[in-house]
Amino acid sequence: MALNIVVRSPNWLGDHVMALPFYRALRAAYGNSALCLLRPESMEGLDFPEIFTKTMTFPPSERRGLSGARALSRRLRTEHFDLSFSLAASFSSGLPFFLARIPCRLGFDRSGSSILLTDYLVWSQNLSGKHKSQLYLELLAYACGHPTHLPKSELKSPSPREPMIVVAPGASISLRQWPYQSEFLPKLRARYPHLRIVVVGTSAEKVWSEVIATLDDATIEDKIGKTSLPELIQLCHRASLIISNDSGVAHIAGTLSEAPTLVVFGPGDPAYIAPLGPRVYGLRLESLPCSPCEKSYCKAIYGYQACLKGISAETLLERVISILG
Repeated sequence: MALNIVVRSPNWLGDHVMALPFYRALRAAYGNSALCLLRPESMEGLDFPEIFTKTMTFPPSERRGLSGARALSRRLRTEHFDLSFSLAASFSSGLPFFLARIPCRLGFDRSGSSILLTDYLVWSQNLSGKHKSQLYLELLAYACGHPTHLPKSELKSPSPREPMIVVAPGASISLRQWPYQSEFLPKLRARYPHLRIVVVGTSAEKVWSEVIATLDDATIEDKIGKTSLPELIQLCHRASLIISNDSGVAHIAGTLSEAPTLVVFGPGDPAYIAPLGPRVYGLRLESLPCSPCEKSYCKAIYGYQACLKGISAETLLERVISILG
């Protein structure tokens, strides 16, 4: 039987990309059904039209408080959905579906959100020992009553790459931003004088434009806040290497662009949130007992952000050289 299904995406760009196996398996499981993606406005351009028949977006105002949930629920009610999945494990993400009176509502129990759902799994985060994409897939398996399987896909042949390195110094959580870019970028330029170096980020990360300006090097291109998500995907697709923090750009580059991607990990657990792409390389400080902690704050006895401050500019450059030569 064909159903009318809506999927609330995760809130963060990287999580949205990590949910791609779920989206694909959902389409395989409900082949004749209408699938609607409900996502934040900030993810413009990541609608996966090969999977979803429709996209609905919501502004920040519809994520906040009861009035925002009511406004979104009124729009949802007009669509007459039969089934909803909420991949954002929060009370606020499940509330609009509850208020819209969608008959079957599936999601994750976290901070009391289960009272809004008709069926749920407990959100176990990295304590499960599984990759986050697998947790999303387990929700679909629970809904179907049996393990779900992705359609088989072959690894694409590597595309010809331009002599270009893309650097993404930002992250939505400031704790995950490696702090030595002002030292690293000159070293990168000196080691690869023939390569184009492009620095990318969102308009909210303009502070890195100031860092680039202090380097007084016109050969380092500042594209922070100047690319849409589709443009960023294409830029990464052409690059010889993307160097990124544990951020949404790492998932864009590694998974969607299938580009060689070097990710600098701090508090994030690579086993839980590493990009799923075939050419992803990681760098983290292995010897720190508190890392990875998967926290958005740092009160460790080893010092603030010790997991990233322990990775020098020289160490990162050596890792780049091991990849590019």
